Amino acid sequence: MSVYTIERVLWDLQDSDEKAALYREQPNEILNQYNLTTDEHSLLSDMDIESMVSLGIDQMLMFMTWQAINGPQGSPEYMQRLNSIKS
Repeated sequence: MSVYTIERVLWDLQDSDEKAALYREQPNEILNQYNLTTDEHSLLSDMDIESMVSLGIDQMLMFMTWQAINGPQGSPEYMQRLNSIKS
């Protein structure tokens, strides 16, 4: 998997209200606009925080993207997912 590719998608989602809204409604439609491997697509469509952390994806970027998609009310779920990761 490419950290750069995953981070590029995350950046685009948090940087564009339009893309974040499309992701909320139809994640596959927005993700299909990128040249993703099957694993990258799955990781991003599931917003698999544990896998992203293990790959070394920037955690601030993940959080910013999570908030762009889920709003501030989604922060507790994000923190719960992050805190459940076993070191």
